[in-house]
Amino acid sequence: MKTINKATIVVELVDTETGEVTNEEKDITSLLSGVSISKEKKTTSSKETKVKDDGNPNPTLKLEDNKYILNNAAIEALGVEEGDKIDIKYEVKNKKKTPVIGSADSFGTKGGNKLTKSHTVSYRGKNNEELSKYGDEFTFKDRDKVPGTFYLIGNTVEETIANEEESADNDIDLASEIDNIEDEIDNPDSNEVLPDDLNFNID
Repeated sequence: MKTINKATIVVELVDTETGEVTNEEKDITSLLSGVSISKEKKTTSSKETKVKDDGNPNPTLKLEDNKYILNNAAIEALGVEEGDKIDIKYEVKNKKKTPVIGSADSFGTKGGNKLTKSHTVSYRGKNNEELSKYGDEFTFKDRDKVPGTFYLIGNTVEETIANEEESADNDIDLASEIDNIEDEIDNPDSNEVLPDDLNFNID
């Protein structure tokens, strides 16, 4: 901290009649007595790049032509930051392939592509083409086998599941109809007219 030892100002005076200009020095130290001067530090604030997010609290991945985009929830779920590598592999179960996403550290490999500031990951060529078979928008599903890895459930798969469920409902209805027909065949007397039902009265 610094204190003021001496302070002066120069006052310029002009005679309005003669036009003469004179300078007078005034001591203002007493006026500033007790005032301390601290050297201000110039602070520069670095503007952080704010990623426009969809606001979805659930992790999502959006596939584009040469890359995919992760929302904030996905970044948090994967436990990654800018520069970390993210990889997509495939798990085969019952002859069915399912895409799995995770950081290179989670998989214990050095594969994958780096995450950028804008939460995008380069994903081109055959890799992009293969993943696009499952859709272009994906949700995450927990994969208990390896922490930090998740199944990717694409919108194409969701539509397929919905169609399969609808088909299953139709199969159930058809089976019910078949059962009814078989009951009629096995019990032909159920529709037989009994003698008590006949009316022989002649009006």
